[in-house]
Amino acid sequence: MIKAFKHKGLENLFYDGTKKRINPQHVEKIELYKSERVAIMRIRKRRPTHPGNILKYDYMEPLHLSVTRLAECLKVSRKTISRIVNERGAVTSDMALRLSKAFQTTPALWLNLQKEYDLWCAENTSKDWDEVQPVEISGSMLA
Repeated sequence: MIKAFKHKGLENLFYDGTKKRINPQHVEKIELYKSERVAIMRIRKRRPTHPGNILKYDYMEPLHLSVTRLAECLKVSRKTISRIVNERGAVTSDMALRLSKAFQTTPALWLNLQKEYDLWCAENTSKDWDEVQPVEISGSMLA
């Protein structure tokens, strides 16, 4: 795992693809590393944990919070919390803000959990997206 770059150019190449003032061999190695990393990340076989499951087992149970009590604390309906906890509903941006404030986490935690779950489900339940072809851009459109 890369923790820090000593060379600003390599860091730029890794994160945004800028190749200025970088040895071509380094460019090749970084691009190979990035492609392997993406391939490994996409091979996930197991469905990611639903954020409702994490809410239930990592927050509600240890704190002895009922669905009703959490709904009151978050100022939402009991049905909303029940749907999330029972993995029939998604964590929205609004809910992520409420959960982050209630449990002193970040909204990004809840949204990333939901995003990973949704993306995995989309990739593994339907293959229609796999038939989409890249849009060809003509030279006149680039000018």
